[in-house]
Amino acid sequence: MHLLKLIQTFLHYYHLITAWEKKTDITTAINIATKKRLDLLVQELRTKLASLSSVTHTSVKEAKERHLGSKALKTELESLACQRFQQVKELSTKNVVSTIRQWAIHEENVAKDEIQCLSDAIKEIERVLRQNEKMIKADGGAHLFASSGVG
Repeated sequence: MHLLKLIQTFLHYYHLITAWEKKTDITTAINIATKKRLDLLVQELRTKLASLSSVTHTSVKEAKERHLGSKALKTELESLACQRFQQVKELSTKNVVSTIRQWAIHEENVAKDEIQCLSDAIKEIERVLRQNEKMIKADGGAHLFASSGVG
């Protein structure tokens, strides 16, 4: 919305400047033609000058002031946009860091759970081996093969 207004202000200023330059050029040509006594050319140029839209020096100055004001507004908008972008960038970075931190904590907890399960499994194996230690010494470990159907 603001950008459209800026463009419209610039175009209005540009058209006024262009019309002012044409008016100045035609006026200069009329002065030269008058000095050289080219009456037909002077009449033709005056007709052309009358057909131009009424552009005054004041209207050009006002348009220039509006244009300069719109440039200042544009600069302020760009500054605000950069600040907002920086804020969003910082917030996004914080969110990514937080997500990575949460993921690392989750992975650490999963690893701790897995270590606990492995520890429990090792303790169970050791308990079973201690209970059957006499039987293992007696048969030399043949009972291990008998249960699997190999022996």
